[in-house]
This record gives sequence, structure tokens and C-alpha cells, in this order.
Amino acid sequence: MVQFATWLDTLSGKPKLMGWPLPVDFMFVYWYYIRFVGDPPFGYDGIDIKTYAMRVLDVPVFADVSRTKARELLGIPNVEFSHDPTYDAAQQAAIFFGLRRLIGR
Repeated sequence: MVQFATWLDTLSGKPKLMGWPLPVDFMFVYWYYIRFVGDPPFGYDGIDIKTYAMRVLDVPVFADVSRTKARELLGIPNVEFSHDPTYDAAQQAAIFFGLRRLIGR
């Protein structure tokens, strides 16, 4: 966590925590950050990538939007999540930035 905090300090701007699902990822990262580093620089909120995908892809809130379906719609290779935090974070970032490209941002 100290290495993570050091890396965050090298970034410009205020970090924003993202995840799919955000509630699970947020609680995990937040707890460990508080426990081993101190107050997190990303505050108490973040971006839930699944919710963001539902909005960008114009899918009803109660629809089952899976990472597989999002990757398919965005043309991102569909590979299994490994549960390696770095690899999974990179895949979630690919989905998020694919959604951003889709809306032209």
C-alpha cells in the first residue's frame, strides 16, 4: 500500500478510484489504505464502471451488463479476469477508456 500511495503521489490531479464493481473494490482499497497509509487521496467516492457502461451503452439499469458484453461491444479482447490486481485493473481501465472513446472523450 505504501508503494501504491507513492505512485499516486506521482500523478497529477486528484486520483479517482474506479472498479467493477466499485463497492467491492472501494471497500478493499479504502480499508487497506487507511490501515497502512492514512487518509486516501481519492476521498469517499469513485466511479462504478458497470453503472458508467450502462449509461454510455444506453442499457436499462436492471439489465445484466457483464464485462464480457461490454468488451464485446467495445471491441476489446475477451479474456478471463485473473484476479491478479494489476492485470484486472488494466482490464477495467481498458473497458473504461473504451467507453470514453465511444462517447468521443
